[in-house]
Amino acid sequence: MSFLVSFLSKFIGIVQLTEDLLTNKELKLHFVIDWFDCKHNPAIESQLSNDFEKLVNNKELSDFVFIVDNKEFYAHKNILSIRSNVFKTMFANHMIESQTNRCVTNDMESDVFEELLTFIYTGKSAKINSMCYKLLAAAEKY
Repeated sequence: MSFLVSFLSKFIGIVQLTEDLLTNKELKLHFVIDWFDCKHNPAIESQLSNDFEKLVNNKELSDFVFIVDNKEFYAHKNILSIRSNVFKTMFANHMIESQTNRCVTNDMESDVFEELLTFIYTGKSAKINSMCYKLLAAAEKY
């Protein structure tokens, strides 16, 4: 019992412990334990995905531009680098794209690239069924 009193007194004042919880030499405790799995929490993952979706093609604080079908797409090198080894290599090896902060791509449609960029940022694709083959080719490239 003295161990438990010593342990609990770290969290509950000793006066409160002796007066409120120890009555008639009985220790009365009521615990409410909420389990929080830090490794997998769908609510946090969903919020994170939603937050990153706000960065897709967002010019503010972007540091890289893709030009696809004469349309500009704004991106962030750090996000691209952690999601794709192709981009990581491009930026780490001082290729022309990393020096100019621009990449012109003429071998895919702009809507396919936009969906690819959305997937890179969020891990989700709303159009995966309608453009699966084109997205697969784009994913293979990057």
